[in-house]
Amino acid sequence: MEELQKKYAPEGLTIIAVSVDEKAENMQRFLKSTKVSFTVVRDAQRKLVAAADIHGMPTSFLIDRSGKIRFLHTGFDRDQTPRQYNKEIEELLKEPKP
Repeated sequence: MEELQKKYAPEGLTIIAVSVDEKAENMQRFLKSTKVSFTVVRDAQRKLVAAADIHGMPTSFLIDRSGKIRFLHTGFDRDQTPRQYNKEIEELLKEPKP
């Protein structure tokens, strides 16, 4: 995600990560060891997870400029997922601003 943030933020990409760690210190420990330049929020009670009907972790939503979910990814494949993210992000960034 950090690579995507660095590559596409100047073009308008915004990444918001949601941690479901029950203990805040677990999330903080991870963030100290893995520096990120995007926003990370905590959903310890999993309200967002329930509202979005998420069944697997990690789950990623790519949302277009108008706020519509356009792509959904559950799980992560080190080879395929980054390529797919790049393709879909580039597609979305080419669309005109509303």
